[in-house]
Amino acid sequence: KCCSWYSLRYICCPPIAQAICEVSIVILHCTPRRVTSVTSRDAPSWSAMAERPLHHILYGGHDHIWSRNKSIIVTVDCFNSPRRTRHVRGHGYNVRNEYCTGSLISRQVVITAGHCIQGKRGSTLMVNFLDKKKLVLFRTVRKFYIFRQHNGPDIALLLLTRPVTVCDPERRNSSERFEILRLPLGNPLRSGWSDRDVENAKCVMYGYGRNEKHLKLDYRLRSMPIKLKVRSPELISDLSKHQKICEGDSGGPVVCMRNGIRYLIGISTSVTSKLSSKRPQLCGLKTVHGQYAIVTGAKFYDIRHGVPRILRFLSVHNQLNNLIDDYAKCF
Repeated sequence: KCCSWYSLRYICCPPIAQAICEVSIVILHCTPRRVTSVTSRDAPSWSAMAERPLHHILYGGHDHIWSRNKSIIVTVDCFNSPRRTRHVRGHGYNVRNEYCTGSLISRQVVITAGHCIQGKRGSTLMVNFLDKKKLVLFRTVRKFYIFRQHNGPDIALLLLTRPVTVCDPERRNSSERFEILRLPLGNPLRSGWSDRDVENAKCVMYGYGRNEKHLKLDYRLRSMPIKLKVRSPELISDLSKHQKICEGDSGGPVVCMRNGIRYLIGISTSVTSKLSSKRPQLCGLKTVHGQYAIVTGAKFYDIRHGVPRILRFLSVHNQLNNLIDDYAKCF
């Protein structure tokens, strides 16, 4: 019935509609719990949080100058009340000097790491679209939903106050051309991506965090090739001594290629360390023994497990039709 309704509207039933219909059936019959969203002021207090995961930094990556990615990957900033911190020119808000990376998955929805948003009670969240450190467009966040468990899922979905025009062929300026990342939609039980597909795919992680040349957050988008391993419900990757993830890269996307199409497969959530040193390390993380932790690996949220939850969020906020229209234009 669901697909028949889309057939009436679109003459045919596009694959994205079929995938949404199938997953919607799973949502309705297997997980009837309603999605509840909160605004910035309704978020839990900092004291109610569990231990906060590590923010990340891409170290050993390179500046990514492909403007197409800069129209997809964003920064998610948190702003305090004007009395507490310094003024930011142009925004009219006051910066808290911390941010994460996020990805545009439809014209009005951004996905990032859950710990980036949790504990932001009373703050204003803003999503920035940048091109070569230049602010091209920004949107404030109207509502958000956090799905986070200890040693488990760690994602946040942000509903922007206004939609962004995506995949508009009439925009000749590449810096103003906005696109979206494709979700691994398909069979509702397997998402069309098997574990072998993920482990054999060529994947790249993106982030706006610091690197070895710029020890402060400088709003430069960087990328780093990684090899994923499936450790359900997470994805993990071993990092070489020239690869590090730290502050600013939390929520950054892991994009994998298949048949020439880029899919959003993972979200950067935390780092792991098997080694330590007495010498200061780039991220400045310390072990319980007071030594500096050497980052040797990274963990990512597996988007394949989050597709039903993402579609439920879109449905609650009347964004499913927008997603279908966006996919018809962009893919």
